[in-house]
Amino acid sequence: MEDARRQEMRSSKPKKTKPRRKDGPKNHSCQHCDKSFTTVEYLNVHQCGKRFSCHQAMVIHKLLHTGEKPQICDTCNKAFRTHSELSKHKVFHQEERPHICNKCGKTFKSSDYLKRHRVIHTKEKVFWCVQCGKTFNQNSQLKTHKRVHTGEKPYSCEECGAVFSQSSGLRSHESIHTGKKPYSCDQCSSRCISSYHVMFVLPYNHCEVDSNLIAH
Repeated sequence: MEDARRQEMRSSKPKKTKPRRKDGPKNHSCQHCDKSFTTVEYLNVHQCGKRFSCHQAMVIHKLLHTGEKPQICDTCNKAFRTHSELSKHKVFHQEERPHICNKCGKTFKSSDYLKRHRVIHTKEKVFWCVQCGKTFNQNSQLKTHKRVHTGEKPYSCEECGAVFSQSSGLRSHESIHTGKKPYSCDQCSSRCISSYHVMFVLPYNHCEVDSNLIAH
């Protein structure tokens, strides 16, 4: 009798159904299997395969595939994927520098910048390269160093197509096209296209520097 009652209660519960996907032709095919999807978004999610513990995290992750950036800065109109990214960006527009270094008194707009700065005083090198073991005190320095191993050169000249691993290299190169030589020597009137030549070349050999690199 009890078993019959339980069976009746189970059958009376509404069955859960999976939400139906959008109807329409499945024109977006996976390159790795024979599955097809109605939208590029569904295809990208299928190929990605990542799983998330909450729906909101999945929604934010999907923006990587769709390229959407719904969060807009009301000051400069720059777009971001998430509200947290937008909040970090807005710090650039504020004039206040409430975060102070207790070692040198230098001020910063955000606590993140203060943390990065403090490494200068502690001389900690917490970021290390898994390829060669070299250590760095900032993650940005490690990312730049990794290009030595990968050969990546993401910065390209719009004039001639020359590529560089660092933005500083591109800026120095662009001076060849523009003719600008923004770096000047403190000891003479020479001007250079890069700070490297001012710091390391001019102090030792003013006379033999390539005329294309300096101007008197």
